[in-house]
Amino acid sequence: LIYATPGSSGRAGQLAAVLEALSELDCVVIAATAGRESISNPPRNAYLTDFLPGAQAVERASLVICNGGSPASYQALAAGVPVLGIADNMDQLLNMQGVTASGAGSLVRADQFSIPILRARVSDMLAHSGYRNAAQRVASILASYSAPQRFAASMDDFLGPT
Repeated sequence: LIYATPGSSGRAGQLAAVLEALSELDCVVIAATAGRESISNPPRNAYLTDFLPGAQAVERASLVICNGGSPASYQALAAGVPVLGIADNMDQLLNMQGVTASGAGSLVRADQFSIPILRARVSDMLAHSGYRNAAQRVASILASYSAPQRFAASMDDFLGPT
């Protein structure tokens, strides 16, 4: 199962190309358009809707394809699922640099995107367990952090004693 979503800032029309790339692979795709794209004739292996509960979608997925931004990437990594980011803006590129450095994902720059490149990258990521293993290591690290406690401690450091 592959979960694909362009998020709120993915390139318009790119989800249709992603679905075309995945149409020839032995997989099922659940895709959320984020209400930004209408695809009238999706491939037979794809199920589309405007929105999906991301946390539940990533828990069931073997791979997440997104715009490479931190919201979808961290949702996937927290569940131990590798990320293929099709990044277009600087924050997405920077986020995906960290994801790829961890071994938990792969980056395709939006300006270099093509159906054959995406199809090959997805096939590689699904065939090699290293991506999944790295994503599970990242999930373990993320699970050890308490964001509220870390934020409170950061504010105490920043504001000083009260």
